[in-house]
Amino acid sequence: MSYQHNTKILITEETFKYVQSYKKQLLNCMSKLLFDLNIKFTIAHGVLLEYARGKKIQHDDDIDIRFNIGDVEKWRIFCDKASTDPTILKKYNLIFDSRINNIKAQIYHGIQCWLEDFDNSENIETFEMKIIGDLVCNIVGHKQWNIYDIDFSKTQRVLHLNVETSIPSDEDLVYILNKQWGQDYLIPDKQDIIEPKGDKLVRKDGITHEQFMEHMYPLCKYCNTINPQFNKQTQKYTKVLKCLQCNRSLNYKNVPKKDEPNKKRIGLVFL
Repeated sequence: MSYQHNTKILITEETFKYVQSYKKQLLNCMSKLLFDLNIKFTIAHGVLLEYARGKKIQHDDDIDIRFNIGDVEKWRIFCDKASTDPTILKKYNLIFDSRINNIKAQIYHGIQCWLEDFDNSENIETFEMKIIGDLVCNIVGHKQWNIYDIDFSKTQRVLHLNVETSIPSDEDLVYILNKQWGQDYLIPDKQDIIEPKGDKLVRKDGITHEQFMEHMYPLCKYCNTINPQFNKQTQKYTKVLKCLQCNRSLNYKNVPKKDEPNKKRIGLVFL
């Protein structure tokens, strides 16, 4: 199993740690911004489902927040200021997409954001992944987003991912999750792909992180170094690929060996 949005990234102990750390930081920045603006909001969709279950959804790799459409004017004023003064967003370590200066587009389909800088003080392995936050009014025009018809005056502050954020009232929480996921929303519809084994998290199918790395990234034939700066997507748009270790080209062709005319050298190794 891969992640919901980063479909080419396998769920392993290493990627899972990175996703959880990124989500925690992103939720913290988004929540702090909305609290400072006095905008009523709630974590939503998969994030709220995680909170209700008290258990992480392993394939979930984004943050969803819905906010009260009654506060949209506060949000518009903030967006207008942030569009002309980049220091405002730096305070919250967030980057928003181009809809930040188009409130009509936001009312139709929301807006996305991500971290300006990922704090890797834990020194974990990082990955080329697009982990985003969706910030959407509780009522928008696009049918992708269901109506979050809760009482925003009764939202409550809680800790999720060890971050202070906001959720619906107990009554509204049951109502909105039952509306979106059905009455059995507490029962996961997908099994965990990784499970604790001693002090490690191990994939049930036995695929190791090393195999994942070989599958995703090119391996230098000269020094046998895996090059994580080039995944399959970036290889399409990078003309010159050079090994991180020996600085030799990774763009070599499949040239037959002199003593093995019927066999080809494999330049980029994938499982």
